[in-house]
Amino acid sequence: MLGKEIKFPSNLQSLTNDGPLASRRDSNAILIYYYDGNECTSCNIANLNNIINIYQSPNLSIIPIFSINDDEHYLNLTPLLNNNSIKTIAYIDINKDFIRKNSFIPKDSKFHTFLLNKQNKIVYVGPKKDVEKFEREINLNGNLLMPTFKNAHTHSAMTFGRSFSDDLPLDKWLNDKIFPIEAKLESEDIYKLSKLAFLEYLTSGTSACFDMYYFPESMAKASVDFGFRTVMCGAVNNFKESVEKLEEYYNTYNNYNLSLIHI
Repeated sequence: MLGKEIKFPSNLQSLTNDGPLASRRDSNAILIYYYDGNECTSCNIANLNNIINIYQSPNLSIIPIFSINDDEHYLNLTPLLNNNSIKTIAYIDINKDFIRKNSFIPKDSKFHTFLLNKQNKIVYVGPKKDVEKFEREINLNGNLLMPTFKNAHTHSAMTFGRSFSDDLPLDKWLNDKIFPIEAKLESEDIYKLSKLAFLEYLTSGTSACFDMYYFPESMAKASVDFGFRTVMCGAVNNFKESVEKLEEYYNTYNNYNLSLIHI
């Protein structure tokens, strides 16, 4: 159905004599609600009112089209539409010309609600969704609103090593350049370098990190002072950490600040 052009019969009747539907273009988009006459009429009218309440907008015209099966159906339908105070102009398709002109529309009613662009081409198909009206709407001017990123492997304080001899193979870079500098780092260095890393994380939309580095007390203090969420990941190796140290970190920093620090 997507991309198909909807053709409106010239003989659709509005309940308020507002002229032919084919000439109407009050907004940039039209939401068509089509009732083929084969399902519960009062249920469809209730659904229509719900759709109008949810999607009513100056930029959107909501147009219901009701096909009828016979004169008796017509006599039953019109009072229902009038008594339910439909907040839009409803059209009656007496001869089922709408579906004949648009025979590609499936019989399944979930395909009977669709959105048209200015060229009357279908750009969205789908049933009514039970969604609540939002309290406010924000124009993001083409930007995307989404959850923040979480960096799952960081050595935050290593901001000092960016672009430093990065043309060397990894083993030479670590052993000849980075490790000698790390041996001179002190607790205050880790604190300041970690806060610098937090600033950089935020510029990319990253609001939390899983960090593994030296001086965890400095990382914990930097995280709390900055208000940055950190999961501190320990490691056992043959030159720095031990199982006993990890247990100490676990007991200390899991109670440091429950909203920001975890280990």
